[in-house]
Amino acid sequence: MGRAARRRKLRAQNGANGERAGAGPGPGLSNAYRAILGGLAFGTTLAVAVVIVGLVFLFQESGAGVPAQGAAHDPVEPSGPAQAAIEVEARHLGNLQVELAATVTMNDSRRELTQADVVAYTDMVEMPGGHTQGPIVLTEAPGQPGRYVAETEVPMVGDYEVHVEVRSPVQGDAHATVTVGTLAP
Repeated sequence: MGRAARRRKLRAQNGANGERAGAGPGPGLSNAYRAILGGLAFGTTLAVAVVIVGLVFLFQESGAGVPAQGAAHDPVEPSGPAQAAIEVEARHLGNLQVELAATVTMNDSRRELTQADVVAYTDMVEMPGGHTQGPIVLTEAPGQPGRYVAETEVPMVGDYEVHVEVRSPVQGDAHATVTVGTLAP
C-alpha cells in the first residue's frame, strides 16, 4: 500500500472515530464530554441572556429610559435655580366656555413675571387623553403684570384638568380642575 493510500485510510479511521481530521494523535473527547461542554456553554449563554433582558426591563420600569409614548404633553422639568410659582384659576363661563388664568411670580423674590411664554393644556378627567387640547397660549392681561389669561371651548360637559406651563424665561408648571356643565355656574 502506498503512502497516499495509508493517509486516506488513516483519515477515514479518524473521521469514523469522531475525531477531527488533522487533530493529531490521541483519542479526543468522547461524545459524553462534548455533550456536557455543550450543555454548559448553552446554560451560560442562556443565563447571560436572562440577566441582560432583566436589566433592560428594570431600566425601562425605573423611568430612566425613553418617555412613555402617547402622552398628551410632557411636563416641564425644572432646570437651574430660577423657577416660576404659578397660581392657576379655571372658571366655567357657561355652555362649554372656560376661562383660564394664571398668576406667575418668581419663587425667590415673589415678583411678577412679565413677558413670559405661558401655555395651558386641558384634558377631560373622565376620559384621559380622549379630549386633550393644547397648547393654548395665555397672554398677559393688560394692566395686570404677571397675570396671563385665555378662553377656550371644551368639547363636552365634565371635569377637566388644566395644566399650565411657563416655558421661558424661567420654567414651572401647575394644575387645577374645573367642572363644565351646560349652564353658567
